[in-house]
Formats: sequence, C-alpha cells, structure tokens
Amino acid sequence: RESTVFSRSTGAFDRHHIDISDAGGRVLHSASISGKQYLFQRKNLPEGVYFFRISDSNGLTTGTGKFVIF
Repeated sequence: RESTVFSRSTGAFDRHHIDISDAGGRVLHSASISGKQYLFQRKNLPEGVYFFRISDSNGLTTGTGKFVIF
C-alpha cells in the first residue's frame, strides 16, 4: 500500500499533530492535522511495523497505535 487514512469516528481533528515512528522509536514523519481525516503517504518508507501518536494542540495524547507497511 502507498497510503493509509487516519480518521476520527466522532468530531474532527482540530489543530492536532501526528508523529509516525519506527520500532526503534525514531520519529520518521511528523505533521499537523485537522479535519475528519488525515491521509498518510508511505513515500519511501520500507516494509515494517510503525507506530503513531496523535496529540491535541495542548500536547495531550488523543490516540496511539501501530500499523504495518507491506
């Protein structure tokens, strides 16, 4: 896959921030997000397991998880 969508089941991202990290904890992608969905483009990331952290404008974590690129 070349992309994945992060979305909220209720409400919208309002000045949120997303960090994508590898298994070693290195942040490989960081972006400001708003609206109902955020489209993450794989670009040149190799296959593997990645972790995400979404935080609000105050820096409080509002979501975390992992996804696999294959």
